[in-house]
Amino acid sequence: MNIVIVTPAPRHSRAGNRATAERWARVLRELGHQVTVATKYDGQRFDLMVGLHAWRSHDAIVRFHQRWPKATLFVALTGTDLYGFIHSHPLQTLR
Repeated sequence: MNIVIVTPAPRHSRAGNRATAERWARVLRELGHQVTVATKYDGQRFDLMVGLHAWRSHDAIVRFHQRWPKATLFVALTGTDLYGFIHSHPLQTLR
């Protein structure tokens, strides 16, 4: 599969989201998949998108789903989704 992992953490960041993205990418590559780790989504075709951090990757997640509605989309809630934004931005979590 051709997979994109979208994370808000930029390349060379030591943030947890970037570490998770790179770890998942390594595992998926070892399983034979082609994986791109990105901080934004520009409309390219992928078989699967993994959106890390539902709140910060929201725009990329929505764009991917609108452009490729039948493609597989996986949204992973991260620590700051669960412990931060869900409490600081409760109305936005209901979108």
